[in-house]
Amino acid sequence: MKHCFKCNKSFSKDKTYCDSCGKKLKHNKKEYSHKKHNPPYKFSVVPWAIPWIVLGVLLIIAIAIILPTKAVSYKVEVPYIDTEQYTVDVPYEDVEEYTVQVPYETKEQYVESVPVQKEEQIRYSREWVKCSSSGFFTTGESIVKITNIDTEGATFNVNIGYNDNSGNFIYDTQSKFIPQLSSATFTYTLTPDSFDQCSYNFANTPTKTTTEYKDVIKEKEVTEYRDETRYRKVTKTRTETREKEVRKTKIETRQKEVNWIFGFDALVKFRNLE
Repeated sequence: MKHCFKCNKSFSKDKTYCDSCGKKLKHNKKEYSHKKHNPPYKFSVVPWAIPWIVLGVLLIIAIAIILPTKAVSYKVEVPYIDTEQYTVDVPYEDVEEYTVQVPYETKEQYVESVPVQKEEQIRYSREWVKCSSSGFFTTGESIVKITNIDTEGATFNVNIGYNDNSGNFIYDTQSKFIPQLSSATFTYTLTPDSFDQCSYNFANTPTKTTTEYKDVIKEKEVTEYRDETRYRKVTKTRTETREKEVRKTKIETRQKEVNWIFGFDALVKFRNLE
């Protein structure tokens, strides 16, 4: 087995090219022996390059700290001013109607039954009990019967007598009280020589006082009431909706750039975060 002088891979003697790096293989015994016995390469740093090396390392670290960032979300409590509604009772003056009853005097008609007294003639009936006729055999008596057919008794004043031949009325006045539904006779004895015919009349017609009632329209003063509408000031309250400013807080989700290795806020920002 032989080795490639470039990649040090093993290969067989019949290979022309290296299967790993593709280098053309040389089968020179001197060359292979020379390569094989070369001493290994040793890395050495010159003193003046050390500061530059340190500076490069620091630069690499600074770039790793500053430049590589990522976006992360975080929550923050944000104060804000909000408008809040509230109600309040507000007094105000208003005009209110009210009704009051006002008395007043007026005249009112009414019907009254009024007693009325009047004089009525007593009802009666009469009949001749005896009336002498003229002639030689006359008795000279005149008797009349008066019957009170009324509901009240009364005094009857009767002029009882006769008419003489000259037409004069010769009589006596007789007065008798006749109760209701009763009778009385009035008698006159006349002078036969002058008798012509018997006769009677009333000295005064008997009457009675009766009371009747009739409806009479009268007027009287009365106190009545009428409704009057008046106005007065009253204090009322109404509910008003008002607004006021209040301080509140809300949770907002924000984004920021942080170092992707150490997690602190990025020193240089490359994204436009809202």
